[in-house]
Amino acid sequence: MRLTCLAIHSADNYPGMPQWRFSLAFAYLQAALTPSPCYERLSFTHLNFYEYHTDATIQAALRESQPDLLAISCYVWNFNQVQRLLHGLQQEWPQLLVVLGGPEISADSQWVMERYPAVKFMVVGEGEITFRTLLETLLTPEEGGYGTIKGLFWRSREGEIHYNGPAPMIDPLDALPSPYLLGLIPPAAIQQGLAPLETQRGCILDCAFCNYQKGFKNVRYFALPRVMAELAWILQQHPRQLYLMDPAFNSNRRRAAQILQVIAHHRQQGMRVQVNAEMIPDILTPELMRLCGEAGMGILEMGVQSLTPTAVATMRRYRNEEKLFRAFDLAKENRIIAVPQIIFGLPGDSLAGFLATFDRVYALATPELDILHLLVLPGTHYRQQAEHYGLVYEDHPPYALLASHDFSREEITLLRRFAKVVLVLLPMKEAMLHLCQELVLPPHQPFLKFLEGWREEKPGFHWPVHQEEDRRQAVAMVGVFLDFLQKNLLSLLPEPRQSALHEQFRRAAKRCAILLSAHLLTRRNPL
Repeated sequence: MRLTCLAIHSADNYPGMPQWRFSLAFAYLQAALTPSPCYERLSFTHLNFYEYHTDATIQAALRESQPDLLAISCYVWNFNQVQRLLHGLQQEWPQLLVVLGGPEISADSQWVMERYPAVKFMVVGEGEITFRTLLETLLTPEEGGYGTIKGLFWRSREGEIHYNGPAPMIDPLDALPSPYLLGLIPPAAIQQGLAPLETQRGCILDCAFCNYQKGFKNVRYFALPRVMAELAWILQQHPRQLYLMDPAFNSNRRRAAQILQVIAHHRQQGMRVQVNAEMIPDILTPELMRLCGEAGMGILEMGVQSLTPTAVATMRRYRNEEKLFRAFDLAKENRIIAVPQIIFGLPGDSLAGFLATFDRVYALATPELDILHLLVLPGTHYRQQAEHYGLVYEDHPPYALLASHDFSREEITLLRRFAKVVLVLLPMKEAMLHLCQELVLPPHQPFLKFLEGWREEKPGFHWPVHQEEDRRQAVAMVGVFLDFLQKNLLSLLPEPRQSALHEQFRRAAKRCAILLSAHLLTRRNPL
């Protein structure tokens, strides 16, 4: 049987960050099949594309691979495109076996099979065991057939759709063979590129906006000797970036420290690899942050989400503000670029509450910031309680919030524009903080004042920039903003301070334009 595994990766990377050359999810699926008697009867073709690739390009590659079974991993960034592909597949290959899986496929996804007859199966939750059992059943039909496979949606010969209920979580995780140690990932896929490593599954948090856990509350860890062996192999290939994929790498601080010590040792031997991870800032310790610095952690994503107490309580997030802000100080002390992440549209928040959060986070001593629009994702607490919170959201991916009891449609539209402008103008952050300090203004005020008069070209530019037209409009906006500052705010300062700060903004505007080009270049030429 010829299997084609189709991955459509997100391209919203930081400029200069290597992009995906393979799918770790599909590598795990293949690794899980290796102990099966049917493995020798399977051949694998792994196709890797990005969300900016055209449907025609992907369809041509599918035709060339000539699969008997097509597996597609579905995420919020690619599901619209996947649905377009499914429509074409039904017309061109009605007999093709199509299997969907990934975070976009949940126990509530029967509508996908109802809408797209091309889909014969869907895997819900952790897919390795369910997918292996499905293929074994396809190749060696057994009594009970598809009806006994937990975690599976399937379509009968009569066209009826069935769901067998959730599969038990995989525990211990070491029951899954390692795709790295089996040699399933070619060294060329990570050499001078991006190397993902999963050391655990599950999360100690249960955030109302997140669908990562897929119903599993327990945190499970791959055995440390296995992780160390995978890490040693990865580092021997000289990747440019090591991505620790865990949702909260520091959920077990002792274990995290041991892994970071190994990476730091390799750096001391001359290895130059940048490490990226997500951590819970409230539980970061000085010792762990020191090790992050020694291990070469260039970027550390830290979820603040909101500082509004009612929003924090509603999202079911642990919060210790003193430790939270101490973590950002520790990052700076260890030369780590912290990326604070905040979300607008959260239940229990408000326009004023979000802007207050923004002001405190924008003032942090880090050049980075990420402003996220609340997505009401399938399987999350917010999706399940949408009526209670009055959540009105898009009926298609990415399911962005449109309005709620706490935010009007006009406020959400305003904050969408606000986030885009702020993020394009991040290189001006230092100069903006100087200006706000001298004029005694909250950081959000100049941006809101600018938005009152700025008339964006229709249909507006996408952020991060996707096309040359996006870049052109964004660069034009930077120039308009610089003029706005000079006429409305810088002119209020006395000389020579006015001229000095104007020059600082002018240099920052040039950096804005350079970064916009870098974003576009990264999309066109994956590293």
